[in-house]
Amino acid sequence: MRLVRFAPADGGAPRFALVQGDAAAATAVECSDPFAGDGAPPAPLPGGGTHALASLQLLPPSEPTKIVCASGTYKAVIVSMNKAWPTEPVIFLKPSTAATGHGSAIQWPTHAGELTHEPELAVVISRRAKDVPPDEIDAHILGYTCANDVTAWDVLQRVTHFTRPKAYDTFCPVGPVIVKGEGFDPDDAGIRSFVNGLPALDTRTSDMVFTVREIVSFCSSVMTLLPGDVISTGACGVGQVAAGDLVEIEIDGIGRLANTVVRG
Repeated sequence: MRLVRFAPADGGAPRFALVQGDAAAATAVECSDPFAGDGAPPAPLPGGGTHALASLQLLPPSEPTKIVCASGTYKAVIVSMNKAWPTEPVIFLKPSTAATGHGSAIQWPTHAGELTHEPELAVVISRRAKDVPPDEIDAHILGYTCANDVTAWDVLQRVTHFTRPKAYDTFCPVGPVIVKGEGFDPDDAGIRSFVNGLPALDTRTSDMVFTVREIVSFCSSVMTLLPGDVISTGACGVGQVAAGDLVEIEIDGIGRLANTVVRG
């Protein structure tokens, strides 16, 4: 399954579509809302429209009540920083207003002096999850997508906690599609980022201390996960960006999430 959420040209409510084909020839067939039932998979709508994927204004693939982010999840980062090996995931929250879609702008706050990006694999929750063990969590996962954990780096150095520097509007681009199945393995996927087309960061999810399912299960033990919530599973490092930069997050089997940094 490859699923997108888009803004229709007539200005109506956001719609969902299943992506067929690939690259420039891909089409999107309108489908049922995957969050309307109790995790029922989306199905093509009778008489629903078919669109060229490239023509659609893509939105964040869900409307999360919260974005849960994991930190310090990659082995290489722990080793390079000489940190103690974690025994459980470290998590923090971004507000729902941080979410923005593929092709939209990352707004640079006027009082932030330095911005960074972090390429991450994100999980989209399909139905309510509370205290779900790792071997049962798949039933609560709609699929996987790209995320960019944007940070006001100089603010982080001043306040030393994550909420303010990571919570600004548009500081969590998500998309462009949700993928589940089709041979995609969340525990061994290549992740990389590009700034103005130049390689920035590169890793694989196989370097994570905890599996993706373990991270999502742990989050469900702390708080109730609701349909549409996003779990971003951490990054291999940070990369600087400047105003005007095009930042792209690429994950094998999913695609590229692209956003331009714009002064707010």
